[in-house]
Amino acid sequence: MIVDLDPTGNARRARHLLMPLVVGALAVGFAAIALRPPDPASAARSRLRVLEAPASPVAVPSAEPLPNSRMIGPSVLAQRTPLPSLPPLLTLPASAATPVPITTSEAAREVLLTASDRSRPLVYRLEDGRMFVVQQAPTNRGRPVLATYTYEEGMVRGLPGQFFTSNVGPLRALVWWTEGAASYYLYSGTLNLRELLRVADQLR
Repeated sequence: MIVDLDPTGNARRARHLLMPLVVGALAVGFAAIALRPPDPASAARSRLRVLEAPASPVAVPSAEPLPNSRMIGPSVLAQRTPLPSLPPLLTLPASAATPVPITTSEAAREVLLTASDRSRPLVYRLEDGRMFVVQQAPTNRGRPVLATYTYEEGMVRGLPGQFFTSNVGPLRALVWWTEGAASYYLYSGTLNLRELLRVADQLR
């Protein structure tokens, strides 16, 4: 028996004739579907099936009144301990320095710590034009963070204090101490540490 692995002749001719017939049949079928007129009855049946679909249940309000919602226990906000009020600001007598309105641009340039209702600054000017800031804050505010500084401890107005000095940046010296219910920051970009300590002794 001889097996022909490369069929030629009749088999190849039959395959070449079959392909055009299949393509033609598919083309005729697509044309029949595209040219078929719409069926009104089929559209009507589809609409009826949609209308016969079960409607979603509508929530009916209950005739019974809902119980009043009541808070169980005190509010979390009510449990917060109110912040203690700050004491009056320590100020300087007019003979020691001249106050500079905090709303002016020159005063704003001197205030280096964030000002708020709980962090209140006062800006003063000496007779020679140099300026400094006395800023009051709550006792939990902590000491400021400075990039480069020299640190030491000492006494301010008879109370323990901390002193910061720096040779770079806008801050030359800062004195920080706690007095009563507030902390105080006394700082300047032009006054040195010894001068700030003399100013602190004059605060009333």
